[in-house]
Parts: sequence; structure tokens; C-alpha cells
Amino acid sequence: MSPPVQYLVGSRLYLRPVEETDLPACQRWINHPDIRQYLLTVFPFDAQAERAWWEGLDRGNPPSGVILAIVLHDGDRLIGTTGLVAIDWLNRSAETGTLIGEQDSWGQGYGTEAKELLLEYSFDTLALHRVHSRTFEFNERSAKHLLRTGFVQEGRQRDAVFRNGEFHDILLYGVLADAWRARRAPSA
Repeated sequence: MSPPVQYLVGSRLYLRPVEETDLPACQRWINHPDIRQYLLTVFPFDAQAERAWWEGLDRGNPPSGVILAIVLHDGDRLIGTTGLVAIDWLNRSAETGTLIGEQDSWGQGYGTEAKELLLEYSFDTLALHRVHSRTFEFNERSAKHLLRTGFVQEGRQRDAVFRNGEFHDILLYGVLADAWRARRAPSA
């Protein structure tokens, strides 16, 4: 058996392309109510819909998106996904998102480690200048995750999403390459 593909490697996890064998886990995650409440999608994903999503991933050269599986070194266990979408090569920007689907992996810093790997790849390999993200105002875990990885809140879309019987704001975050690098530089 050949070793797993490890595209971007961190201390506790690695990122690799999403494979067809990952689709059942992705479908389970996106349909779970504790996860779905934080996603823009509100309709159920059956196996066909999940396969259509995977088959629709842009694999062009250059692609408009890069979606990667988050896998723990310990046991090569798939726990989530992260990636870049809507890559704008002219303006060197992209939107990012991370989903830790395995609930026993929540709150352990895996999302932060994955995002740091993704941002390093975004700025140092893809030469992007800006990466942005958004989260619902009630998703405090996501907001803290973004702040921990160098994002700053840039704006708010008022009453932009309807969840749990009421409207909520969407918070907009961004990080620039220079600010991200300065944050990581050792103190003199």
C-alpha cells in the first residue's frame, strides 16, 4: 500500500486533495444540524449532490478554487476540509473557509493549524495578496479562529442570513499577505 498524499504538512495534520472516498464523510458533515447551522446551504445533500459538488471542483490550470482534506497524522484520519474559492488571479485574492466535521476534533486547534498551512500556501506559493472570509455573527468559534490566524474584521452585512427563526448579520474578515507575514516574524 502506498503512503497517503500529503500536499501541505503541519505538526499534527496534513492537507491533501479531496478524494472520492471522502465524499460519504463530507455528506455526513454537511447534513449534520450542528454543522449545517453555520453554512450558507440549507438544503440536504444526498450522495448524488455530494458527488456533483466533487465533480464540479475546478481542476483547471490555474483553478478558481482549491479544496483540501484535513487529515490527522495520527491514524491518517480525515476530520474536515479547508480551501480557497473564487480565486481572483488578477487582483490576487480569494475567499477561504474551513470545516472541521468530526465533532470529537472540535476545540483542539486543528482548524487553526489547517488555516495557517493554507495561508502560507496562499501567500508564499500562490502569491495571493489578500484572503477573506465570512461567518455568521452567532458563530463565535469561527470568529475566534479567524482572529487567531491573523484576520481582522472588515465589515458586517446586516440581517443577511435567516437561521433559527430570525435574521442574523454576516461578519466579513480579511488578512493581507504583509500583515500575515509580520505577525509570524520572530520578535527582535
